[in-house]
Amino acid sequence: MLFFNACKKDTNPCEDAICINGNCAVNAAGEAVCNCNEGFTGPTCEEIVDPCLDLTCVNGNCVVDSQGMASCNCNEGFTGPTCEEIVDPCLDLTCVNGNCIVDSQGVASCNCDEGFTGPTCEEIVDPCLDLTCVNGNCVVDSQGVASCNCDEGFTGPTCEEIVDPCLDLTCVNGNCIVDSQGVASCNCDEGFTGPTCEEIVDPCLTVQCPDNSTCEIDNVTGKPIVYVILGIKGITAILKSETNSWRLHR
Repeated sequence: MLFFNACKKDTNPCEDAICINGNCAVNAAGEAVCNCNEGFTGPTCEEIVDPCLDLTCVNGNCVVDSQGMASCNCNEGFTGPTCEEIVDPCLDLTCVNGNCIVDSQGVASCNCDEGFTGPTCEEIVDPCLDLTCVNGNCVVDSQGVASCNCDEGFTGPTCEEIVDPCLDLTCVNGNCIVDSQGVASCNCDEGFTGPTCEEIVDPCLTVQCPDNSTCEIDNVTGKPIVYVILGIKGITAILKSETNSWRLHR
């Protein structure tokens, strides 16, 4: 009788295994499994692993570059590796004469210092824009303060008041009057004259004295008295103007 010793041939489980993007390995159970290269998965490493699976973009979305590297494309107003940081809107805004402020919508704008305006507070505000001079023109001093330079005859913060021409004219013996041109002059009391009525009028100027006569002022009445030499020794004729009568005087 013949006996045959039949020996089973040992086989490598990986011989029939196909690992597209990896290499075959035998596990403890003697089974062939694929050990995938980085970036691949699946029974035969045929699937590409999504790089974004391990990246969470808090305020944005994940994008993959040509090298298969994932990164975050952040929404407007956010930055950082995972878009977790808020971008300061004022970083891109320079306020020349003022400070940057951010509103509730996250929009930055310039809060300008007094005297400046414009998107970046670069423009000087004309102080005269807020001042109307009714009878005059606006001027700005070295401190940037506007005021009204009034036309002649006007005064007040906006030159709205008419100046009394009589304020600068003192009539000593009379009263000030203003003509239709707004010019002030003195209306003198009787017996006075001059620009300010400061001169006493000579009453004798109004008396026509005959030859060989003199005019004097009565100390009591202030009226003129005319003395005429008659040619008679020691005799003088006196004319009293207030009575227009003559009398002889030795």
